[in-house]
Amino acid sequence: MNKRQQILSFEGSVVVKNYQIIESADICKNEPSFISPIGEGGSGVVFLAKQELFKEISINRAIKFFIYKDEIAEITAHKEDGPISTDDFQNEVLNISSFNHENLVKIIDAGILKREDLEIPYLVTEYIEGPTLQEILAGEGKEKFKNLKIELIKKWENEPVNILEFLIEIANGIKHLHDRNFFHCDIAPKNIFIDSRLKPIIGDLGVGKSISEKKKKYFIAGTKSYMPQQALNYLNSEVTAGVFKKLQPHWDLFAFSKIGVEIVDKFIPEKKTTWRKPLLATLIECKEGIKYQNIDLLIERFKWLRPVNREMASVPELSASLSGKTTKLLPVENLVLSKRVKKLIEHPGFTRLSKVRQLTTFSNVFPGATHSRFEHSLGVLENMRRYLIALLDRDEFLEHFNVEKIETALVCALFSSLSKFPFSNIIHEISGRNQKYLDHFSKENILTKIFEITNEENETLEKFVLKHFPGINFQTVKNILTGKSQDFENEDSFIYSLLNSSLDTRVIDFVRRDSLHLGISTGDLFILEDLLRGLTIYNHKLALFLRGVSIAEQIISMRYWLYSRIYYSRPNRTYVTMVRQLLVGIFDLGEDQIKNFIDFCLNSDEANCLKYLYDKSLLIENKKLIDISKMLTSEEPKLFFIATEICTSEKPKLTDPYNKIGKMNLKEISELQDKIYKDLVKSYDSLKDFDEKSVFTILIDLPTEPNGDKLGDDIVVIVNSEKDEISSLNKTSGIINGINASFQSYTKKLRILIHPNIFDVLNKNCNKNELEDFIEKSLMKHIL
Repeated sequence: MNKRQQILSFEGSVVVKNYQIIESADICKNEPSFISPIGEGGSGVVFLAKQELFKEISINRAIKFFIYKDEIAEITAHKEDGPISTDDFQNEVLNISSFNHENLVKIIDAGILKREDLEIPYLVTEYIEGPTLQEILAGEGKEKFKNLKIELIKKWENEPVNILEFLIEIANGIKHLHDRNFFHCDIAPKNIFIDSRLKPIIGDLGVGKSISEKKKKYFIAGTKSYMPQQALNYLNSEVTAGVFKKLQPHWDLFAFSKIGVEIVDKFIPEKKTTWRKPLLATLIECKEGIKYQNIDLLIERFKWLRPVNREMASVPELSASLSGKTTKLLPVENLVLSKRVKKLIEHPGFTRLSKVRQLTTFSNVFPGATHSRFEHSLGVLENMRRYLIALLDRDEFLEHFNVEKIETALVCALFSSLSKFPFSNIIHEISGRNQKYLDHFSKENILTKIFEITNEENETLEKFVLKHFPGINFQTVKNILTGKSQDFENEDSFIYSLLNSSLDTRVIDFVRRDSLHLGISTGDLFILEDLLRGLTIYNHKLALFLRGVSIAEQIISMRYWLYSRIYYSRPNRTYVTMVRQLLVGIFDLGEDQIKNFIDFCLNSDEANCLKYLYDKSLLIENKKLIDISKMLTSEEPKLFFIATEICTSEKPKLTDPYNKIGKMNLKEISELQDKIYKDLVKSYDSLKDFDEKSVFTILIDLPTEPNGDKLGDDIVVIVNSEKDEISSLNKTSGIINGINASFQSYTKKLRILIHPNIFDVLNKNCNKNELEDFIEKSLMKHIL
């Protein structure tokens, strides 16, 4: 018998205060004359006690005497104090006696027992009639609790979500402690009891410690296997308050997370639920200190993983039944708007998009092309909403996403076109060929200006967003919108792919919306739900299951048709090329002209921007710019004539010039234009009297849309998830592969355009085929 056992050797009838220490019927006695404890640890020993309530009515209690194990009592820190753990006992009792939570053991009483000239502190708590979690995990324990254990395990196996609820209850108990600046310091399966309701009850609060300015030192003890390494380094020794503050709350979180991992590994088979993998990842991240630095974040994460939360009441945009939403009838698809989104789209920083056409084209060519970026943005939002709902049950999605990231995705979808303004796509092409314009027209610069736009209450758009979406990080929104991938978290990479890939939410909208407005189809050539069923996540990017390939083929085929028939069509590219030349002419006048144009166009429409450019041309008296702006702004716009168009599939001998022009900057293209015209003048006398200083004679167009012409090569297909076998969409589908090959060799055409007045002169001297041959030979001569 060791010293602690000698001190606490109770024989016969022992009463402490009004609690009679009794023998537990479940214990096999070694020494029949002495009462056996029901548990013991480094800091004390627990006995079963009976409290008389009224006459013959009594209730069982647990009474813990705080006296160190012999080996702990012998260490330097306790040589002077002896074996009694009285350190701030009175203060701690006052503290923990105020705790009242359904998942914490209830404190009944406390006091001091005088024994053998010693004053031994004790704590009386409720006695939980049930097994410990340790017994559940080990598959052993007292026979009388067998039915409770069977009932709990059956409950977990039939409905694994009950395990998640069980962990949330334990976490709620820990939260109750942490909210009161108290840390348990011995969260372990042996200290978690299962009551008759199958609820977890955290016990042994007496070893916990509260952080107090008065307390200078803390003794570190606990269950070794549930202590993080930082705490183990100080086991059975005293540390300063500063050191203890560094250990907690991670110590409690570590222990809780380790328990969670053990429960999941033992009772939830792999692939039993969609949330097992995300739950396990969450627990491991918390255990390793990577994420979830406090219990509140962990509880929020657990609640998010609940299947019942798939309706996302905390994200009204994803709820199909939540009141307060409005449905708008729009072309292509109905739009579900929550109250806060409805307010957001009424802010002038967003409503400005109603002036910005989705397609930069003049209505004489495509009369239906009048739909706006405002309409498109709402369509993207609706697509994002439906993408997210479809992905809610994917374990890859649950593993990383939470309410904050979902709201971030929704805001980014709504703002996906926010940096757009009249001719912004043309300027995007210009910037791709001349870096000196890039900084002025960067998304970061444009968005900075737009986020500063205020409403009638003088609220900027940024402030207004944070008012209605307070949980998001607005810098993350900016990073995603501007493509700052170096600052992305994994979730941000996925959100970015939902807005920047061959099957992103923007593509789905403009494929359907542009087709509808331009009369190519009714906008419903494919069923969106078919695509949603095939979506998944791979390496933090949007991906497809094999079953989604056929619908992807339809969507990308539609996109190819739009490029072929609309975006890269003759009239549209001619118009784009002329506007590009006008813009470059104005921008070349200096940075002030660029800044003035940006300030004007951000709140203007296409027609007024053209008029602005025309007025500038008149002001600077530039004949070439005046001429081209007149052609574009007249009631019956005149377009340049296409002298020749080259695609590598039809004219393979011109592949080299084609490729080299694709890499030229604006200055090099301008020089090439002049060289071709000079060749024309030398060969055709009728052009010698033509005033080339008053007009742009030759224009060259080869579409360059950086990252804008993805046609499936960026999409990963999960061929076999069991074997982690993947492929790219263009390798999986012969159709997609053929579309990509055709797009590069046929759809993207190099066009040489001639001023209509010059063409009228040439038309009298040569036919179309002769002119085409001449220009192609000129190209070969100057490039090769």
